[in-house]
Order: sequence, then structure tokens, then C-alpha cells
Amino acid sequence: MGLYTHLSNPNILRITWLLFGLALALSAALTIPLFPTNYSHEVGSVAPYTVKSRVAVPPFVSMYLTGESERQASNSVSDVLVYDPSAVQKQKSAATDLLQRIQAVKDDPSLSPEQKLESLKHLKDHTLSVQVLIYIVEMEDDQWTRVTNEAVRLIGNAMSDKVRPQDLAQVRQSVLSQVSSDFNARQVLVSTEIARSFILPNLSIDLDETEKGRKQAKAQIEPVRLSIAPGETILRDGSIITPVDIEKLEASKLIDPKIQWAQIIGNIGLSVAFCVGLGIYLIKGQLNTPVTPKRVLLLALIIGGIVFAAKLLLPGRELLSYLFPFATGPMLIATLLNPFLAVVVALLLSILVTYSAMLSPELLTFLSPSPLEPLEKITLYFSSSLIGVLMVWQAKRMYQYLAAGIGVGIAGAAIVLVFWLLAPDREVAKLGWAVLGVMSSGFLSAALTVGAFVLLGHIFGITTSFHLMELAHPDHPLLRKLVLEAPGTYYHSLIVSNLAEQAADIIGADSLMARVGAYYHDAGKLINPGFFIENQRAGENIHDKLDPTISASIVISHVKDGVQLANQYHLPHRIKDFMQEHHGTRLASFFYQKALQEKEGVQRTDFEYPGPAPRSKETAIVMLADSIEAMARARGSSDPEDLYALVEEVVAERIAEGQLDNSDLTLQDLAKIKEAFKIALRGVFHPRIQYPQPPPLIESEKAHEEAEAAERINLT
Repeated sequence: MGLYTHLSNPNILRITWLLFGLALALSAALTIPLFPTNYSHEVGSVAPYTVKSRVAVPPFVSMYLTGESERQASNSVSDVLVYDPSAVQKQKSAATDLLQRIQAVKDDPSLSPEQKLESLKHLKDHTLSVQVLIYIVEMEDDQWTRVTNEAVRLIGNAMSDKVRPQDLAQVRQSVLSQVSSDFNARQVLVSTEIARSFILPNLSIDLDETEKGRKQAKAQIEPVRLSIAPGETILRDGSIITPVDIEKLEASKLIDPKIQWAQIIGNIGLSVAFCVGLGIYLIKGQLNTPVTPKRVLLLALIIGGIVFAAKLLLPGRELLSYLFPFATGPMLIATLLNPFLAVVVALLLSILVTYSAMLSPELLTFLSPSPLEPLEKITLYFSSSLIGVLMVWQAKRMYQYLAAGIGVGIAGAAIVLVFWLLAPDREVAKLGWAVLGVMSSGFLSAALTVGAFVLLGHIFGITTSFHLMELAHPDHPLLRKLVLEAPGTYYHSLIVSNLAEQAADIIGADSLMARVGAYYHDAGKLINPGFFIENQRAGENIHDKLDPTISASIVISHVKDGVQLANQYHLPHRIKDFMQEHHGTRLASFFYQKALQEKEGVQRTDFEYPGPAPRSKETAIVMLADSIEAMARARGSSDPEDLYALVEEVVAERIAEGQLDNSDLTLQDLAKIKEAFKIALRGVFHPRIQYPQPPPLIESEKAHEEAEAAERINLT
């Protein structure tokens, strides 16, 4: 029996739209560049990610490296110098002109020494220091004449040889050693400073010839060509970007990449195929719970959240790909929805996450994993998730989630070790970090699953195992009320829960759900507890005095009354299912037959339970357990053969009535359920030992006991 029985047409339409929305979201995640891929960085900036080329780039001319080679060749060509023989005479003439103007100031009788100094300071075309000018003003004429002649001589001597621009400082310094030996310190200082200010290079650069030589040197340089191999690293995370890096990015078409429409259409097709496959499984699959739009929305949020998180966090971060808590998604689906659905989603999602994190179009030239890497990630994510799903399925205690986290980590470590052995470049350090990452991922997945499923279960109205454990506690207000006001119903519910739990466990159904559902299935009897046989005193049956139609109405109403109490005590929807479905659409046959005997015009519909018939394995098991326990108690037989026959009778009757048609129970399940019921009933209705009556007291003993009793009464 497929899910068509659980879905009305409006539901199918809403679920289709939800899956369509999921397909759009996944297409956007795979196509929109959530991760930066435009590498038009400035030279000198720090590379934020490691970038590899996926494609081979044929040899191309590196303008930067070629330019550097040409600059080196050009710089190796020396300047072409031309000798100017007239330069020495020009400088001697310029020096003589300055000295004559200085002489004119010195010879002016109208000027005081201070005025002469000020006049010399304002003379043009000299760089003489103030100290030298002071010495000149104070110097006697004969000394001044000797100094001027010496300065002109030093200029001529220094520039008689070829003086290159780069040698000028050395030549000027050398004049100090050529000064006349009979000069005093002042004369040496004045003559050398005058001479140095006029010594200039007599070799000048021939710009035309120099440029011609450099062009010839550049012309001899061959263009520098670069090529890029597939998988070659272009940028390393944290490295300084060079001009060559920019050229490689441009050659690899990583700067301002063009929109690849074919790849975008492929992404959309992949997303649609994912959602179509998921939708077919949801509609055709044999799930234990109805598929509703709210549950599909939850499924879409989990899948979309995992894909978007992977797209944002994983590209280019190898260690994080091991630490990524992928198993959280499948474990949540197993806990909140269905374990078989979780396995299917884990397989599809491991492919989709690996694709979005390593192989999507925007990353085709960003990352270049080895062929083993995508296979490793798919295997790692699916295998570890499978272990997690199997270990959290029907988990009822917190330690089971911790154990699931350990299992996920161990499975991941085993997969990592296998692929490390297959890899051509086995690095021990890399293995250590990867194992540490997957072990941490297991614990992180378990922690996120526990935190998320409690929150999501509350938001989406899904009953979790933790919630069921709370409902199973005897301190729950509704259970306490049942104990106090309808103890017979409470005891009956305990026995039914024991039968249902064992039967559910043996066929792999949710035994905790079956047990808790059985606790509350008859809670509606609290409204009129005295109208139900288990709460009546022996020999007193109020229905003997009532019209059978009224009796049936009161008994049948405990289903509706139970739902009202469930709403009042905020019980989850799944517990309400047990209240509504434990009688299905069966007939209150005792009262119906009594009515037929007492009057005419009896309407069968007045004696039918409102239903619906059980829609899950757990509610069907409780229906069977409820009927078997009630009939076994009514017959009062403890003979195993009678109990076995009763089990067979009840199960066959419910099958014949069609009450189990929508429960997904198979014939094999029913065979196991019957065996579980038979074993449990032997323990509940075993024969009691008949203790012998005490022997009659002899008259003397009887009299003695009566005397002691009278004495005790008098003492009190």
C-alpha cells in the first residue's frame, strides 16, 4: 500500500510546489557564485584562496617577464659618451669671469668689509660658502692673485682628462692633493672650493646612439612564454600576488569569467533530477508516516541548508571538508521523518554536496582535485551518514546519540585511511589532520542533531523520542488522572502497551511510539469512566439499564473525548492518531446485536466508530493488542492454547474487516506480531497457584484465639 492512500490531491499539489521550490533553491546554490571566483586582484595584495587551473593553457607570451628581460638587456648597454674638448676652456672662462667680478667688489673703496661680504653673497653663478667669501674679503691682494691663478690651474688639470658623469665626485675630490704645497689652510680651502664648483664632466651622453644600442639589445631578446598544466597551482592562500600571477589568471580565464549557459542548464537539470527522484520516492516509497507538505518543507530545509552550507564553507578548504558535519542532515531525517528516506537522501546529498563544493561550474577553474578526491568525499559522506542513521534510528537515550557520533567518526576515519592508502602522495601529517577532522565531525554531527531535532520537532509538530519519553513518565498529568479516576483503564493500557511494544520491536516498528500511544489510547474514557467494564465493580454493569443505542454512543464517544483531552493536554498529533485509530471503523457489535434483538429500525452507522482505520504500523499494532487484551480478560482463560487461538482469531478478524489495509503491515509482519502477542500473553495470563485452605481449628484453640482477641479489644 503506497503513499497514495495518505495523500489527497491538494496535498500532492502542495508537495509538488515545495519540491519545485527546492529545485530552484538547489539550482541557485549550484549556479550563483556564492564563493568568490573573480581574481582580478591588484599586484601586491594577498591571495585569499589557493587557486588551481583545471584546464591546460597552451604557451602564451608573458608580457611582464618579457618586459623584465628587455629591461635587463637595455640596462646592460652602457651609455654612449661623446668627448667635448672645449669644455675645459669654457669652464676656465666661466671661472675667470666670476673671479673678475669678485675682484671688482674687493677693489671697491666705497664699500666696507661687511658691505663687500653682502655684495659677494648676491653675486650670480657661484656656490661658494659664506666662510670662503669671508676669507676672500679678508685676503690680501697678492694672496688673492695666487689663489685665483691656482683655482684656474686646478680646473685645467682636472678637466684635461676625460671626466665621466659618474666620476665627477672623485675628480673634484682629487684636486685637494694638487694644491700648491706652500698654501696655507685658508688659501687651500678657497682655491679648491672655487675649482670644484667649475669642474664638470667633459663626456656627455649621446642619447640617439645610446637608445639605438638599447633597442638593438631588446630586439635580441626572445619573448618569454609560459604554459599552465591541468591542476597547476596559480595562487597559494596567503601568498603575495605578482604580475605573473595576474597574467596566469587572465590566460586561465579566471578574471571576469563569462556566463556558461550550458553549465547553468546542466545545474538546473541536476537539481530537477534530484527533486524528481526524491518526489517519486516520497510518493511511491513504503514510509511509515504520512507525507505532508509540512514534512516535505522540513525535508527541503534540511537538504537546502546542507547544500548551501557546503557551498559557502568547503571550496578550497580541504581540512574543513573532513570537519564538515554532513551526517547531521541524514541523522535529522532519520530521527524526525524516516530512516529509509534518510538513507536515500544521504546518497543523493553526498553526490550533490561533493559536486557543489568541488565540481560546480564556478569552481571548474578554481579547484583541481585529484580524481580520487570527489570519490573519497562521496564515499566518506554517505558511509558515515549511513552509520549515523542506523545508530540514531529509534534512539531513546542521549548516550545513543553520543554513540552515533563516535560511529560516524570511526566510519569516516576508516574511509579516510582507505583513500589515503590509494593516494599516490601519502602524507602522514595530512592523514592525521583528516582523521582528527572526521572524528570531530562525528561528535559535531551528533551534537547538532540533538539540538536541531528538538527544535525542529517542536516547530514542525513532529513527535521526537525525547518527547515520547516525557509523555511516558507516570508523572504526566493525564496519566496521573487516569490512575486516580479510571484505574482499570490505566491497568488495561499498561498491558496493551507491553503487548504493543514487544510486537513493534520484533517487526522493526517504532516500539517507543507504540508503547506511549498505548498509554493514552483510551484516555477518553476519563470523561465517563464508570461506563466501561474495566472500571466497574463485579456484577454491576450500568449498560444493563440503558438503551443499547445510548450505550454505544457513550462507549464510541471515548474516541472523540480522547482527542479533546489530547488537545487540552497538548499531546502531539501522533498520540491523537492512537486515540482515533485504535478501534478504526469497527462496529460496537455487542450493543448492535443487543439493539437488533430489542427493537426495529436500527441504523448500523449509529454503532460504528468514527475511525479512521489505522494508518501506521504502530496504531495497527495497538488496535490488535487492545482487542486481544480485552477479549482475553473477558474470557478469563489462562490456557495457552485458548490464548493462541484468541490471537489468531482477532488478527484474522481485523484483516477480514479491512482495518489493516492502510497500515503498511505485511503478512510477514503479522506472523511475527502474533508470535510476540502469544509470548507476552503467557506472561500476563499465566495460571495462578491455588493455595490450600488452612486446617480447621480445634475447639480449644478456637476458644483461646477468641479470648486473646477480646483481650486486645479491651486494651484498645
